[in-house]
Amino acid sequence: MSTQIPQRLDADHRRFVVAREPHLLHCHHYNTFLLRSILDAHFVDSLPFLVGAGNEVAFHQLSALFKEADLQDVGARKELAAELYRWAGFGVLDLSTLTEEGGTLQTAHSHYSMAWNAKFGTADAPMDHFTAGWLSGALAAIYDRPQGQFAVRQTDDMAAGAALNRFTLEGNGDPNYTVFASPGLGPLTTHEPRPVPETPVDYDGIFAALSGMDISGDPQGVIPAFGVYLTRHYANYYNRISFEFLREMDAQFGEMGVEIAEPLLVEAGHVCAFNTFGG
Repeated sequence: MSTQIPQRLDADHRRFVVAREPHLLHCHHYNTFLLRSILDAHFVDSLPFLVGAGNEVAFHQLSALFKEADLQDVGARKELAAELYRWAGFGVLDLSTLTEEGGTLQTAHSHYSMAWNAKFGTADAPMDHFTAGWLSGALAAIYDRPQGQFAVRQTDDMAAGAALNRFTLEGNGDPNYTVFASPGLGPLTTHEPRPVPETPVDYDGIFAALSGMDISGDPQGVIPAFGVYLTRHYANYYNRISFEFLREMDAQFGEMGVEIAEPLLVEAGHVCAFNTFGG
């Protein structure tokens, strides 16, 4: 497919932007470690915000993208949404099976499922909560329905040993997740990158080379690079699930809960940096 994703580089803030949603390059080690850190806290009801965060970014971005492109045709909207998902390294989706009432979708290509198997082995239960939320938000945007119109359930997951990932959506206006309003690009304070210390490493050259590379999903929606699987993920997704996790830990355990959760979030960054820069 020749559809071009209208990304722009916001070099001042070290991020890419697509339709007012900021994107970051992050690897499968970060994605899975962050997710598992949250899921392992069984006393936290995390599914509503894990799914809701995917819904949030997909609905906001695609609604803006369709408006910017003056794209009214449902079929063309589905193609653009699927291409965005593949381009970002999340996998492959065939949205043609879904209607204004919902439907069932299955796929053999999922970043989160593949990444979980690669890092942790077999999962105990379906865990591609990002895609579940992304699908519900995308379908609402495609059909110009309100955010939260579609309830979504993942019934099968390759990470848990299934042959395919399967999702069921129902357009009943009763979401089984938390509906968040995306902050988009958000209000930013004055920001300048920290000065680079004296070094023989060509920092500016590396930044220019990396920011100019065509880092995008292959036909299976995979971005293999630097010895890891990359994604062009949503900054607002990471922020939402991290801060909701902290809020839940604070609500249940107070300061002690935050002191337990924060090092896990920091370690997710350590794991990513060690593996990506090592590669």
